[in-house]
Amino acid sequence: MVFVKEKKEGRSWRKRRGTVLGGRKEGRSLKEEKRDGPGRRKRGTVLEEEKRDGPTKNKKRYNPQKRKETIIMENLETKIAKDLLSIEAIFLKPDDPFTWASGIKSPIYCDNRLTLTSPMVRNDVEEGLASLIQENFPGAEVLMGTSTAGIAHAAITADILGLPMGYVRGSSKDHGRKNQIEGRLIKGQKVVVVEDLISTGGSVIEVVNVLREAGAIVLGIVSIFTYNMEKSVKALSEAKVKNVSLSNFDTMVEVAAEQGYIKPEAKEKLIKFCQGIQKGSPIDSNVIPEPGEMGGYEDKVIMA
Repeated sequence: MVFVKEKKEGRSWRKRRGTVLGGRKEGRSLKEEKRDGPGRRKRGTVLEEEKRDGPTKNKKRYNPQKRKETIIMENLETKIAKDLLSIEAIFLKPDDPFTWASGIKSPIYCDNRLTLTSPMVRNDVEEGLASLIQENFPGAEVLMGTSTAGIAHAAITADILGLPMGYVRGSSKDHGRKNQIEGRLIKGQKVVVVEDLISTGGSVIEVVNVLREAGAIVLGIVSIFTYNMEKSVKALSEAKVKNVSLSNFDTMVEVAAEQGYIKPEAKEKLIKFCQGIQKGSPIDSNVIPEPGEMGGYEDKVIMA
């Protein structure tokens, strides 16, 4: 408890605890302040408590710059594969295969929408997409997301790069302005398409064609994950458009095996399965991993 008397300023006695009067701390005279300066902690000084215990606030606060440096140090394809596995975005159903949009029956499915609900993984993905665009398509003037999975990623990545964005619908609306392209697009603008997943490449090529018909110059595509299928590589080549992905099927299988998500037998079968798709041959049930080969995670995600 401190009593301060400030007769010179015509103020009465005041009884306060831990407050500042007239811009200076209680208990300090004008002479002391003139001599020592205001009773504030100078930059670079450390309180005894902080010397002993360290700062009490924001000890574990997320540091995006440090996170970005970590990604750069580690192979990006491997990092994103680990991220997708860590949030259970890679699903495996050996007994009841998924049906892709292309009609292919597959025991594996990648759900990149889950990246949006994990802040740290989402940051890795969006920073990664931004880096891919800067490195491969530095002349980009606008980003266009695929509907619907690519919209959020296009929006966040565009914000990082300070670029405008829009998205392309699967078909034109049957009401209002009947737009298929949402957002402002000027003829001659250089566009990069943002997609979440590349399997056969059919869907994203449709988006590229819509943009070209509208007068856009499509520089290329960036995506989160690709199955590296021969069919998609051929289709993109024929469409004369380049795709760059953050990660791919081969890397994911390697990482899953290294980290114990899957057993060696499952790794071999998954690789053969993907090779079968690439060659366009019928999928032999013998190359689909058995539930027991997936590390004991029957009909679940490849996740510990």
